[in-house]
Amino acid sequence: MARCLKKSRDIRNGFILIGVIIIVYKVAMNQKRMYGTNYNDPNITDAMFASQENLKPKQKIPYVFLKQRLHTLTGKLHSQLIKKLPFKKRYSSCSVVGNSGIILNSSCGKAIDQAEFVFRFNAPPIKPFTNDAGRKTNLTTVNGSLIRKRFRQISDENGTTENGYKFMDYLMQYDRAYFLFPGFHEGGSTKLCFGAANLLSKNATLADRSLFMRPDNYLAVARFWNITSVLSSGFFVVNAALSMCDNVNLYGFWPFYNDYHNRSLPYHYFEIMKMTKKTHHFGEEFQILSDLHRKGVLKMNFDTCV
Repeated sequence: MARCLKKSRDIRNGFILIGVIIIVYKVAMNQKRMYGTNYNDPNITDAMFASQENLKPKQKIPYVFLKQRLHTLTGKLHSQLIKKLPFKKRYSSCSVVGNSGIILNSSCGKAIDQAEFVFRFNAPPIKPFTNDAGRKTNLTTVNGSLIRKRFRQISDENGTTENGYKFMDYLMQYDRAYFLFPGFHEGGSTKLCFGAANLLSKNATLADRSLFMRPDNYLAVARFWNITSVLSSGFFVVNAALSMCDNVNLYGFWPFYNDYHNRSLPYHYFEIMKMTKKTHHFGEEFQILSDLHRKGVLKMNFDTCV
């Protein structure tokens, strides 16, 4: 009986793995058809993040908000891309930590940190929330909104501003994590994000840790899932995790102001704020992730971990 159950689980896991491979391969092929990229590896890890190896100077690339026409990757911007991506092909387990208030009082920190690779979003504060959200971080996104709202001007014609030093000091909490910038959304984000990366490159501790999302893949992921609004960085990174990890666990992915017990939740677990502008369609993305959860492709955690 035990042998039959094990065989049944192995068959089920085999079907799940095949499903994940088909998803990431179709996204990669969609990207190649749309933009003629030089990417050929069906696990698409290399296609998710820009580097000097997978993008060339003067290559034509789309911008997320200006996808009607292609833009030339200048030599100056290309030189700021990381030379070679630091990730290995596969990780055994990954935690993807969203920012929803549902993670509060979950005691999921230990479970999150046990993963081989941990993704976070928009550089949340770590120390006050380790019990619920964990401490370990291998990669966190750093959106332009974080820089503009929390640190404002980080450099000027005279060099690094006082807020720029505060920005670098804030990122020190992430030890050796990589910082993922949306540098190709539109012209303003390019200037802001590459400026921030340039600032980090001058700091011995933070240098060589800046990454940029590939806009061609960003758009290909949205097209694959038929998402017509601007894709959230959270959904984009979940797709990256599926291509990088054998087992993917999501925490803090909950786009509602109340939990399933109808208790009120903060929009972000680390700050008091409300979503005022619907740039992203979180409900649509949540439905897709929930479907993948039901099929066993990934696991979404909504409850306590003890």
